[in-house]
Amino acid sequence: MVDRKVTVGYNVNRMRIFGIILISCLLSASHASAAIYQWTDGKGVLHMTDDEEKVPPEYRGKAAVIELEQGRPAAAPPPVPAVRPLSEKKDEKEELYGDHPLSWWRSAIGKQKNDLDSAEREYYQKKQFVEIFENGRRLGQTYDPDTVGLYTNHKKDLPDVEGRIRELEDGLVELRRKARYSGVPRELRGD
Repeated sequence: MVDRKVTVGYNVNRMRIFGIILISCLLSASHASAAIYQWTDGKGVLHMTDDEEKVPPEYRGKAAVIELEQGRPAAAPPPVPAVRPLSEKKDEKEELYGDHPLSWWRSAIGKQKNDLDSAEREYYQKKQFVEIFENGRRLGQTYDPDTVGLYTNHKKDLPDVEGRIRELEDGLVELRRKARYSGVPRELRGD
């Protein structure tokens, strides 16, 4: 007959080992590389995706590849330069939409979208780290002081990042509203 204490102890140890293996796999997977594909279409609209298959064939050779290391926020892509048609002369004044030329609207909306995307990526990566850390703790995982410090910082940062996302979303809505009121074409507004 098997002693009940031995069986329970064996199952607990098995669960701990399984938990450690699971957490190790998740943590190692969180440091895998990922890529963001960025291109500007013929209308000057900036597009970004994490799936190369979603890049239209005519832009695949021109798409910029931004390598990311998951677990760390990506740097925001450089600002989108104003695109001026070749037929337009530099000394001619651009048509104004409201108080700004179309190139200003394109740049302002593109920057707001990029900032929002960057904040959302940062939030997702920090939230994912916090969840993995907390699940590991529940399974008996122990962590080194640097990892605990990183967890503490991420946990503390999450509400601030959420607030920044809300501000950026509100700012983008307001910018699009002003652009719509000023007669900016819908394809440039992105709404």
